[in-house]
Amino acid sequence: MRIMLAAVLLALALALPVSEARADGPWFLLKGFVGDSMAPAYHTGDVVLVVPTDPSTLQVGQDIAYWPCGVVGPTALVHRVVAVGEDAQGRYLVAQGVANDAPDWCWLTAFQFPYRVRAKDVIGLAVNVSVPSPASAAPSTRGAPQPQT
Repeated sequence: MRIMLAAVLLALALALPVSEARADGPWFLLKGFVGDSMAPAYHTGDVVLVVPTDPSTLQVGQDIAYWPCGVVGPTALVHRVVAVGEDAQGRYLVAQGVANDAPDWCWLTAFQFPYRVRAKDVIGLAVNVSVPSPASAAPSTRGAPQPQT
């Protein structure tokens, strides 16, 4: 079932036009995940599908892709929403890697911890669509008894 879902999502993403990754445009982004901050949910090399999502609908427990420090660039973060709040500037999300001990922070806003992810920073909802390779899915024979000849 997971293989079929991944194949359908991959085909859909490849069939749709891909434009520059922007929080305000219709697009789908496939990227290879790098790092261990989201282990065991994501691992280096996993394929992540980022689906445009209204930031006001995002909730605690969902994985998001966003521009760190609000700076649009070549690298986006994929982390889990751990809190939702509101201040004078409006609604914000607090994100954290599953394997990290603390929420995300930003060197540009050192006096604001944790970093408040604003709607303009959100790229979309992140979904891991990786499928284990046949080699990693096959049962291991290491340490198994060898046939007697």
